[in-house]
Amino acid sequence: MTSYKGYLSVFGGLLIHLTLGTLYCWGNLNPYVTSYIRTYSSPSTLEYSDTVWVFGLNVFGQGAAMYFGGLLEKRIGTRLAALVGCFLFSISVFLTAFTVKVSYYLLLLTHGLCFGLGMGLTYIIPLGLAIRWFPQHKGVASGFIVAGTGVGAFIFDQVQIAYLNPLNVKTVSILEDGALSISKYFVEESVLVKVPNMFMLLGGCYFAIQLIGIGLLFPVDLKKSDEDTELLVKKSSIQSLYTENNYPVNGKDHPVDSKDHPVDSKDHPVDSKDHPVDSKDHPADRNKQVANGEKKDQKADSQDEEGFNTHPLQMIKTRPFITLWFMLFLNNACVILISTLYKTYGQSEVINDDQFLTLLGSVSALCNGVGRISWGFAADKTSFRTCMITLSGLMVLLMATLYLSHVFAATAGKYLFFTWICLLYLTFSGNFSLFPTACSKTFGSKYVSENYGLLFSSSAFSGIIASMLSTLLLETIMSYGVFIFCATISAISFVLAISFNGRGEDGKVV
Repeated sequence: MTSYKGYLSVFGGLLIHLTLGTLYCWGNLNPYVTSYIRTYSSPSTLEYSDTVWVFGLNVFGQGAAMYFGGLLEKRIGTRLAALVGCFLFSISVFLTAFTVKVSYYLLLLTHGLCFGLGMGLTYIIPLGLAIRWFPQHKGVASGFIVAGTGVGAFIFDQVQIAYLNPLNVKTVSILEDGALSISKYFVEESVLVKVPNMFMLLGGCYFAIQLIGIGLLFPVDLKKSDEDTELLVKKSSIQSLYTENNYPVNGKDHPVDSKDHPVDSKDHPVDSKDHPVDSKDHPADRNKQVANGEKKDQKADSQDEEGFNTHPLQMIKTRPFITLWFMLFLNNACVILISTLYKTYGQSEVINDDQFLTLLGSVSALCNGVGRISWGFAADKTSFRTCMITLSGLMVLLMATLYLSHVFAATAGKYLFFTWICLLYLTFSGNFSLFPTACSKTFGSKYVSENYGLLFSSSAFSGIIASMLSTLLLETIMSYGVFIFCATISAISFVLAISFNGRGEDGKVV
């Protein structure tokens, strides 16, 4: 039975991820920060298509640092490693209060790269800890942790607008080269002058919450955890062998003594004409083989290499890892584009109402959190492949039809936009509970921090590439083209999900 420390660790991890989830606040902050830099800092010609690089560097830093977060935990311990990552994360936000006054490029360093590095070092520590505490409920455990990442924006979006724009001042088009700009910006001084101090407020709040969360993290006794997992595997193997050979099983996973199924004094099936027993299939003998680490055939060799507790250097050579890596790469690119551009698209092409769009940001963040738990639960009940096929298919459908909110902007566009964004967040949120679950089920829990860190390195590439593409696509084929592009890469992910062949301890596709 899981100790109370396991539940406290999950709650502490949720608090930490609550602050990390402010990553998704950038879509809400982008109009304020871009408008501030255009008015008081440099360059004065900054566009929304440029500031997508902030989120791109967040994701790049996260992907680049996550593997090292797992290594740092093993070197200095869970709490101290989490403290290092949290401090870097929070101080980067605090320092943005000064860099935003100087240059957009310094802001890229603090609120872009350093923010992402701090998030990457911290992210995997509570997630891996929850999986180790609850090895039989990996999907739900990881879902609860990363739900904090989703819900963080739900809370802090409201904090930001309450501080910056309580009167719901609207954005306006700017006169550029003799014509009004398509994009709209804030020009009200009472709103813009608050931007630097807001980063100080946020940085202090984040670190206070993180300190509470770190105090609630309790490391797992890895030796005891491995022994418990090995015992569960042995019991599961014995029961499945008796079931396969049509031996009735009682509550203790032993054959029931009966006329049809005689047993000897050691509770082993008797070799007879009616019930021949091959020593190779004998549950007790098979159990001894597992315990002694013996491998009787090629299938056993493959399972040991690609199954539970696969070392990171072995994992990266497997087909399941490569498939997962490319799926996460594609899906994260889509997440980046949606998260950074939904508000600027809404203001410019659907409805110019900042309070409505901030409310949308908060509700969609809540959907992000709820979706992570729901997808994790679904992964435990069904399989990763089934869930990922469903998720990718939904992303294709939603992204291909999102532009309808602009087509019907004069009538039902406002409500269509609200519904579609919430559905998108409910859908893509599954990535962040499904991939840790797939990684742990396919490659084991022992190296889950390092293995998922390597898997998440795909985000470093998707962060950079998505940022470059968003600038190019917005300038050439506008928002509609971006949506179709997202639908296309989701379709590729759909095909990869169908081809996924990673297997768990029971030999079934994860």
